[in-house]
Amino acid sequence: MKPLIKKHFELLEAIQSNYKLRDKEPGALEKAIAACNQQIAIAPEVAQLFHQEFEELSQFAVEQALPESAAALPVHTGYTQLAIIREKQGRLTEAICLCREAQAQGWAGDWENRIARYQKHQARNTEC
Repeated sequence: MKPLIKKHFELLEAIQSNYKLRDKEPGALEKAIAACNQQIAIAPEVAQLFHQEFEELSQFAVEQALPESAAALPVHTGYTQLAIIREKQGRLTEAICLCREAQAQGWAGDWENRIARYQKHQARNTEC
């Protein structure tokens, strides 16, 4: 496994383990957020490596006339978790931006649904 992909998965583990401890261990949420930001920072390069590593899968998907999603990138925990955190903090614009960025890079996820939900929540908060 390439070092950057290995780093991606190490950060995924750090995100998950720290987020689970957010209410029990002081500083765990901040550690989870830091790991999300680190994973997001390397996301474009990791996406490229995933595409290179899984080029055969992409070719197989094309040959078998499978849906494009069969060869898509996996879900990106850093983007997903940080969007959830920002939503809970009421920082909906940031959550929307994270979703759009992940979607633009091709990471799998329910980005359109999240964006719509965050925008709806935003609209409710701005009503008088």
